[in-house]
Amino acid sequence: MAVLDRILITGGGGFVGSRLRERLRATFPGARFIDVSRSCEDDVPGWQGVVLDLRDEAGVDAVVAEFAPQLVVHLAAQSSIGAATRAGEDSWRTNFLGTFHLATAVARHVPEATFFFASSAAIYGASLIDGVVD
Repeated sequence: MAVLDRILITGGGGFVGSRLRERLRATFPGARFIDVSRSCEDDVPGWQGVVLDLRDEAGVDAVVAEFAPQLVVHLAAQSSIGAATRAGEDSWRTNFLGTFHLATAVARHVPEATFFFASSAAIYGASLIDGVVD
């Protein structure tokens, strides 16, 4: 297993993220961890909370440049279809531009980093009804 000493996560307060933070901390006990979120409402031992809106391109770039993560786990998004429908433009800005800003900053400052991006089945829409896509 590779030695990782700098891990950045977005969406760490969500269902998957909160469980993944625990596993990452247990697996890489000597690493430094940052959890990027809009509010950093939960204080997790061993994790440094960074308040940042991923739509803030300059802010995202600065955090990635300074921290230089080796692993980026991107889980942050507007995942509620109802909320996304009610606030479509804001959801696009968060989900697309936020991901774009983060990926661009990683490519610019730490191109050797592993970038793990997870999404939901909802992005595939009605095509899931037809079964597996070949």
